[in-house]
Amino acid sequence: MKRLAAMTACATLVAWVAVQPARPGEPAKGGKGKDLVGTYKIVADERDGKKTPEEHFKGATVRITEDTITATDKDKKDLYATKYQLDTSKTPWQITMTSILPVKGEVSKGLIKREGDTVTLVYALPGGQTPTTFSTKEKQNMVTLDRVKE
Repeated sequence: MKRLAAMTACATLVAWVAVQPARPGEPAKGGKGKDLVGTYKIVADERDGKKTPEEHFKGATVRITEDTITATDKDKKDLYATKYQLDTSKTPWQITMTSILPVKGEVSKGLIKREGDTVTLVYALPGGQTPTTFSTKEKQNMVTLDRVKE
């Protein structure tokens, strides 16, 4: 009887832990980006080791859900959309993205980090190497996002 009670208590604890949301500042469980979810404005962009002029991204927004990232221009037109998976067991987190728009099925890998309300994402462009730091080389892009207060 004691064994059954212990097994039941253990199973209940495991089930409870599995459904708990990530605490702010902690990686989400299960490789999902629950604490990334939100709407952001682009505050900086870098491609191929060079900063992108602000007029190229001013007014653009990025919406992150638990499994999708969507970027829209200042007129709210979808420019880019991707499904993503996170590996939160490593620091910085590793991200694998599979594009939906504009080209379906392209896979890109990179790094992502969240510091307060700021998210930084660096990733390989088609034909580029997966980044290992938060800086860009040829065929890499890095975007810095600030959460929009809702």
